[in-house]
Amino acid sequence: MERTFKDRLAESLVPLVVALACAAAAWSAGPMTDPWHWGGLAATVAVAYAIHKVCSVNSVIPLRTWMTAAVLLLLAAMCTFAHRGDVTLGGALCYAVSLHFLFQSYQQYYAERWVFQAFLFLGLACLTLPPLYLLAPLYLLSMFVQLGSLTLRSLLAAMFGLFIPLEFYAGVLLLTGNTEPLLLLWQQLTAFAPTAIAEWPLQPAVSFLLVALLFSVAAIHYAYTNYNDKIRPRMFNYVLISQSALLLALLLLQPHHYVRLTPFILVAVSPVVARYFALGRGRWALFFFLLGTLLLMGATVFNLWSQSLNFL
Repeated sequence: MERTFKDRLAESLVPLVVALACAAAAWSAGPMTDPWHWGGLAATVAVAYAIHKVCSVNSVIPLRTWMTAAVLLLLAAMCTFAHRGDVTLGGALCYAVSLHFLFQSYQQYYAERWVFQAFLFLGLACLTLPPLYLLAPLYLLSMFVQLGSLTLRSLLAAMFGLFIPLEFYAGVLLLTGNTEPLLLLWQQLTAFAPTAIAEWPLQPAVSFLLVALLFSVAAIHYAYTNYNDKIRPRMFNYVLISQSALLLALLLLQPHHYVRLTPFILVAVSPVVARYFALGRGRWALFFFLLGTLLLMGATVFNLWSQSLNFL
């Protein structure tokens, strides 16, 4: 098959360099003297590198490309409301690591060690944002349907891995005599208030509409072209698509968590969109690649402009 310009672009470092430059420029428009602001950029770069390694080691995208990291950085640059460093960025890093161990359990007869580590890091991520515990049933469903690694032993390993971080956290709180965070954790898990979406500022509304659009186009495209992949990466992409859909649904159910949910949504969505950008063929794929890139840059400029008005 003849290599196109987009093929050569996807395999080069150009998307990563451009994305890093855009991210640095977007963060530079924020509070320059706030160390937590720049900590957010450093943590976002670390998360982008982590999800790149997850995709490359597990061949989620059958191509040597930095497109996944580039897409995450561009999406993060656009989400100006989530630029400040937060503990959830550490949770997003744990979530990316959790996905790696989950993928490593694929068709393993003795999958317990991989499953334990996958749920251990998921449990750490859940401590930063309790509603993520809703991902645990989807992990188990993916192990049964796509990964073929769900057994009684791996189920027990999953339960141990998921609840060990919570048990240590609860133990520390009990020793210090402060149990209020435990009650707050339960409240955050069960606080569904979809009407709060009406209280969103304009920036997150624009950003999440674009994220949902890019993800929908990429997921629909994959539904029609998944036969091009081998079975293993196909199963991994199904896992990522289902988790992206669940996180976007969770965003609609708990829109008041939109800032803290952003890093996790970007981790799940970025490989799906990156695969479409890197491997999409034909005029329509090229059109949506160019349109998506322009929309991302346009939305970033719009959000920065809207943010500057708020500072006046």
